[in-house]
Amino acid sequence: MTQEILNFVTQCETDPQLWQTISDRAIKRVQEQYNWQLHTQQLLLLAKIYGYDTSAELIASMTNIGEQLYVDRDRRIEFAQLIEKDGKISGFESQIYRKDGSIIWISESARAIYDAQKNVIGYEGTVEDITRRKHAEAEVMQLTQQLQDENLRMGAELNVTRRLQQMLMPAEAELEAVIGLEIAGFMEPAAEVGGDYYDVIQHDGKVSISIGDVTGHGLESGMVMVMAQMAVRTLLVNGEMNSAKFLNSVNRALYENTKRMRSRKNMSLALLEYKAGDLYLTGQHEELIVVRQDGQLEHIDTLDLGFPLALEADISPFIAEVKVHLYPGDIAVLYTDGISEAMNTQNSQYGLEKMYEVLKQNRDRSAQEIRQAVIADLMKHIGKQKVFDDITLLVMKQK
Repeated sequence: MTQEILNFVTQCETDPQLWQTISDRAIKRVQEQYNWQLHTQQLLLLAKIYGYDTSAELIASMTNIGEQLYVDRDRRIEFAQLIEKDGKISGFESQIYRKDGSIIWISESARAIYDAQKNVIGYEGTVEDITRRKHAEAEVMQLTQQLQDENLRMGAELNVTRRLQQMLMPAEAELEAVIGLEIAGFMEPAAEVGGDYYDVIQHDGKVSISIGDVTGHGLESGMVMVMAQMAVRTLLVNGEMNSAKFLNSVNRALYENTKRMRSRKNMSLALLEYKAGDLYLTGQHEELIVVRQDGQLEHIDTLDLGFPLALEADISPFIAEVKVHLYPGDIAVLYTDGISEAMNTQNSQYGLEKMYEVLKQNRDRSAQEIRQAVIADLMKHIGKQKVFDDITLLVMKQK
């Protein structure tokens, strides 16, 4: 035996082609062995995906893959047709039955194996269990549908509330009927429903003017605004004359209602009573701006005239009143912080100085023209920036 081995080695040394042939066969055999081991491992992993303990059990149980494995048997037909047409397929998703009858999702990527005549004789590729991803996608779709349904419902509610707010706004004819004052108002909500509020009511020879700002905007803020309007009007009709009792009664109504709503909304509210050139101002809000006929500016701070509504049950200790007399040609302006805090694309606020200047430059014009001038200048500042807060302006000019 030893001599035979020596002779074979000698032959290989004298015949390089024989040595190359032997080497190639040895390498091929190692590769085949490796590929078989890899194939065996892959089959076992595939069997585990399908719920079988061994690859042999999987192979033995499969007599008709399309009918036994695929929930929709047409998916196997479609798979084969696509492979035959394109020679490969990627990310082909199907539902399949596991051994225990449960259903999972798989993603198949494969390429065709051809014989010498270019006929498809098999496939090789990968199978991935994507059940978790598909369940997550289904949950996302369900949540998306729920959000869409909720948005439709909310949209309908917002539309009803917005229409109600618009119906409650004072009409131009009401403003024109006020004796002694020109009045022009503007209100534009940031959302479909705003939290800003203004009203002008003429009753029993007196003119009541109010402006307020509910925190936030949207349906809840809009509802608080409507409640405030109704409370003010009800108190006026019932003849409440005392300003402290008047404002505290509005506060109590809002406090009780927001408590019932489990809402943290609150509201600034300024009330003015006008009579023969005199303005009686009460309630905490933004400042009252007075532009005299000669261009002089006066700023009436309201910080000490009230307290935010709906925070406390009783705010009467905080309520005070101030009187301002208007002479012919004088202007009084009320506004909400949606004007002063309006941002442009450079994140710069409009502020108050610009509005002061516009008011002084246009003081000889009508209340309607002054309103238009202020809003035009404000919109020029905002430009293409999104409006983040409700914008309300009330211009009053003594005749």
